[in-house]
Amino acid sequence: MLEQYEDSERLNKVSLEDFQSPYQDFRYHASSVTPEIRLAINVIKPRSPARMLVQLHGWHMSMPQPARREQPGESPYFVVQVDMRGRAFSSGLADCNGLELIDIYDAVQFVRQEYREWIVEPELVYLEGGSGGGGNVLAAVAKFPDLFAAATALYGVSDYALWYEQDQTGEFRDDMDVWIGCPPQDDPIRYAARSGLALAANLHTPLYVTHGDGDIRIPVIMSRWYVEGLSLLGKSHLVTYDELPGVGDRSHMGGATQQQLHDLQERSEANRQRHDKPIELASSGVLQVGGYVYTKHFRVHLESVHQLATLHYDLQQQTVSISSERRCSYRLQWVDGQTVEGECEIKKQEVTMRHEIAPQLQQLTPLRVTIWNEFRHEKTKPSVREIYPQGMHHAIAEGLTGNFVIHTATLDEPEHGLTEELLANTDVLIWWGHVAHKEVADEIVDRVAARVLQGMGFIALHSSHYAKVFKKLMGTTCALLYRDAGEKERLWVTAPGHPIAEGIGPFFELEREEMYGEFFDIPTPDEVVFTSWFEGGNIFRSGCCFNRGLGKIFYFQPGHELYPTYRDANVLRVISNAVRWAAPVKRDALRFGKDVPALEVIRSKGME
Repeated sequence: MLEQYEDSERLNKVSLEDFQSPYQDFRYHASSVTPEIRLAINVIKPRSPARMLVQLHGWHMSMPQPARREQPGESPYFVVQVDMRGRAFSSGLADCNGLELIDIYDAVQFVRQEYREWIVEPELVYLEGGSGGGGNVLAAVAKFPDLFAAATALYGVSDYALWYEQDQTGEFRDDMDVWIGCPPQDDPIRYAARSGLALAANLHTPLYVTHGDGDIRIPVIMSRWYVEGLSLLGKSHLVTYDELPGVGDRSHMGGATQQQLHDLQERSEANRQRHDKPIELASSGVLQVGGYVYTKHFRVHLESVHQLATLHYDLQQQTVSISSERRCSYRLQWVDGQTVEGECEIKKQEVTMRHEIAPQLQQLTPLRVTIWNEFRHEKTKPSVREIYPQGMHHAIAEGLTGNFVIHTATLDEPEHGLTEELLANTDVLIWWGHVAHKEVADEIVDRVAARVLQGMGFIALHSSHYAKVFKKLMGTTCALLYRDAGEKERLWVTAPGHPIAEGIGPFFELEREEMYGEFFDIPTPDEVVFTSWFEGGNIFRSGCCFNRGLGKIFYFQPGHELYPTYRDANVLRVISNAVRWAAPVKRDALRFGKDVPALEVIRSKGME
């Protein structure tokens, strides 16, 4: 079941003649909205007539390779595998939950007509998809709110704008640029109109959702957001959610045990078995329209799949009203064939998920963390390489705990790995440098400092007190005393109520560290969270907080390369806490300059 959802194979475009065999057919059917294209499906027949189960493929994938079948399918269902437009077997262009979701609807109507003798209870349709197909499921149950009796979304995408931001390699972002037509910052409504989260208020279909918490390609936040959103909408009774600890890497189900895989399939099937009645909408209500919405009673198309609107309907009166934040027209067709065309009323949307629960969901949004390391000692000193074989940056990345999306960068990469694009997508930058401060280009220093002033958090570790960017932000020499004798360090918490000290006792100790001593030539910190005592008698302000512009800065002293400091649980806890503390506060950019508009009428004369 799960292999077809791993998004592991992208089939080349092929042209096949349709065929029929005793238990599997490869068929083409027409698109109801794009008549010039031809859509493909696999139809897999069970031993005897059964209910219909529609399966959706992964983002880069197509439906499984068509094959003749002489024996009944393994599934107890009449299985319809949909090949979305623009994939290997279907013509047209992919458009990421745009018109391509209507391909699912058209496939259901086609097989209802062509395979009547094989389908039991044709009004009872189940849906299942994983990866990109899981994202299709979350949007499809909203755009066709009474079509599916139950559905399964495996590690699906609930918010395409968030997914775009999290895609560090561009593996999916490049497709979204083409399929959706722009990045989300240029037109967030395009992304909302395609996202199950933005349309979650439409949900009537009981869902089974599962996700591994280690999934790299589709982070678990996608399912967490969706499930939390349903709870805030009072729809938690419609979802069963299993989060799988330790499961997921580049493969969605990487590391899953056979028992976990078995349980997943059992719980997906249990969701179907519990729900054996077609969905019925209330006689009046409200639906979100992400480009279109189809019900058993009416279909609505906005002028573009990129539009988002709110629809109020009354089935008994056979009336609707549609409003949108943007000017757009619509076309509505009732089941009796009556057609209505009109213009959406322009008004602020009041129910859309992202607006409704944005403050609560924001708490679940992963922080984008970049860990920068000059990465020289690990290459040149065997003793350091033994402690940090992949570099200190990797040790820190592995040890951080929290809802983080982590990227690493090093000195010898082009632009030191700190491109404008990366910094624009970094909430908090962690910096470790020592012997190569002078090699950091001034252009990059200015770039980083500017982002801090704009709100990016900055955490300077150990000898980064001499980093060019830290000195620029402090405006002092940042000089100090030091001694490397491998002595004990005791870090006292001197601001116990500060969030960076959360989970830390009155003090903690490191058996071996490099001594840093006062006087430390920095501006007076806004707060000193830690003060260190060293075995040789020196003390040091070892955890200092600053504000610069809109950005927050934390300097943390431990971390000499010769000692396993970044394996210590307390040190990693402090850095994790500091990331959360330094995260940007959402607000407009600061304004400076002349000719500021007056807030009140100025009655006195200005300077002459």
